[in-house]
Parts: sequence; C-alpha cells; structure tokens
Amino acid sequence: DLEGGAGAGVASGHDQLVVAGSVTLNNSDLDLVIGSGFTAPAAGTELILIDNDGADPVTGEFNGLPDGTIITLGINNPTPPPTLIPGQLFEIDYQGGDGNDVSLVVLAETATTNIWVDGAGNLKVTDIDGGNSTDNLTIRVDSTTSEVVITDPDNALGTLINGAVQPSVGEIRVPVAEFTGDIMVGTEGEDDSITIGDLGNLVLPAGIMVDGGDGFDNIRYTGSGSVLAAGGNASFTGEEIDFQFSDLTTTDGNISLDGTGGTGSNHQGIHLLDSDLTAGGTGSVTLNGSGGDTANSNQGVLLTNESSITTNNGAIAIDGSGGGMVAGRGVQIYSGSTLTAGGSGALMIDGTGSCLLYTSPS
Repeated sequence: DLEGGAGAGVASGHDQLVVAGSVTLNNSDLDLVIGSGFTAPAAGTELILIDNDGADPVTGEFNGLPDGTIITLGINNPTPPPTLIPGQLFEIDYQGGDGNDVSLVVLAETATTNIWVDGAGNLKVTDIDGGNSTDNLTIRVDSTTSEVVITDPDNALGTLINGAVQPSVGEIRVPVAEFTGDIMVGTEGEDDSITIGDLGNLVLPAGIMVDGGDGFDNIRYTGSGSVLAAGGNASFTGEEIDFQFSDLTTTDGNISLDGTGGTGSNHQGIHLLDSDLTAGGTGSVTLNGSGGDTANSNQGVLLTNESSITTNNGAIAIDGSGGGMVAGRGVQIYSGSTLTAGGSGALMIDGTGSCLLYTSPS
C-alpha cells in the first residue's frame, strides 16, 4: 500500500518488506495499492519497497518492469470516463536504498496525456491537462513486436493499462492485443503537433481517428505500407494536415481528412506530397480543406509530386477553400497527380478562393 512519503510502516507512508537473506523476484507481479488519501511526495523521494539486509544484489525483476521503467499511479478523474487517470510518475530501481534494495523514485513529472482503453475497446490517447499542454505526439506501430508506440519528447505520458510498458517519461508501448477497436487521439487546446507513422499491414484491429481540438494543430502522416483491417476507417481533423512521402490504404473503410485552416499565410488545409490514398471495397475518400487567411499560398487542398487518390468502388469528394490575396486556390492539383474513382464511385471537386480549381503543369 502507498499512502504518501512519510516513510515505511507509518501513517501516510508506505508498506515495506524487510528481507533477511537473498531477494529473488523471479518475474513476479508487483501490485501497488494506492490509499484514498495518497499525497505525492516531493520529487526525488525514494520509497523503498524491499529492504534487502545483506550486500547481495536483487536477482531478477518484477514482471514487465525492467530497471528504470516508469510506473504511473492512478488518481480519481474529476470528469470521467475513465474513473481513474494517470497521476504521479515513479521510476523503479533495483539498486535503490543502500545499493541493493527495490525502490520507487518519485519523478518531477505528472502525466499530461493518458493512454487508456475505453469500454468499446478503443485505444485512446487523451489530453488530461485541460488542454494546457502543447502536445508533440508521435504514434506508430512496431510491426516486429506488434505494439503501438506513443512518444512525446516535450511532455509526460501516463497509462494504467496493465500490459503496457513505459521505458521513459515520454514513451509508452501498448501491445496490439490490449485493444480491439480504433486508435483515437484527442489533444484538446493549444497548438499541438501530431505525427502518425507506419501503422503496419493489417496489424491494427480497426482504424485510426485523430482530432487536434482547439488551437492551431498540425497533423502529419508519414507512414508507408500501411493497410487498415476490414471495417477500419481513417479520420484526421486539424488546422493543417500534411501527408509526406507516404501511403495509406483501407481494406473497405473510408478516409476522411478535414483541414480547417487558420490565421496567417502559407497554410494549406490539406497537402499531399508524393503520397497515395487508397480506399478499398466501397470505401470513399473525402477531403475538406481551408487555407490560411492572410498573404499568399493558402490553398485549401494541394496535391503535389505525383500524389494519387484512388477508390475501388467509392466516391472521391474534394472541397477546398483558399484564403489570403494571392495563390489562395481552393483546390490545386499538380500535373502527374491523379484522382481515380473506380466502379460506380463519383468524382466531385468543389473549390472557392482566388482560383477555384488549378492544375499546374509542373
């Protein structure tokens, strides 16, 4: 039990196991129970869980907790769901105390983003800092280990998923087996950056949905060879959406990109740079883009470097609204880029701005 930082075996302190002899953990489970009145101790405080009396080192480690792993303690969520959210972060140390004890070291960081699985089986990446943190998230799939890897070099992440591993404050790895639905990313306020990397070939159980929330949010997709499973849709909503040298394919789901634009110049709502979108089955592709509102180069939807949008038997709908004074084209498609609506799928393009639809020769 953990109640606070008052010490071992006292009120507002923590339980401690004192061992006379050797300590062999043998991959056993560590079950931490947080008291209802838990108060986080000061950063750097060491809570010794196992006091090893001799000089011999601890043998082995707890299940899924190699030395230096980050452990998150849950706190009550004032606006559930979920009921509990990550709070204080600790680092486990098997050379703690006088050098051969097992301890938790209190870190200065508290989690600003929660990685959790909701009741419908969706893996959710959610801002829990009231939208006050500027997120710099990257989400990708490690196909070798079948894990979803979430990183943020600028903020602390937290998770209460039993099977997840947190090797550092800014990285969490979640086995794909831990969820059955979509990956859903929501960053709320501030000017956030969200990068979606490789999603693997039929590795995920469903699709991916990203919503940047308020502020000026840039969503960047850099994945290659990514194919979503049957029933999986891809949906990205932010002020600026960039696909760069990438491709995304659905088995039979829809692809929807909504770039709402923002203030300033040189803001394309949606930009496909040498990238390919393919919707299989009856899946459709929908692009809604708005450019920036001042100066130049504020295209609503921009396709360059031989990008392509293809459907098997679904519609392609592109709606672009340019902004500013010059080159604020609603839809700009460079030569070499292609739009192919297969089967009975319709192709619809609507552009507004200083130029409605522009196809460049180069």
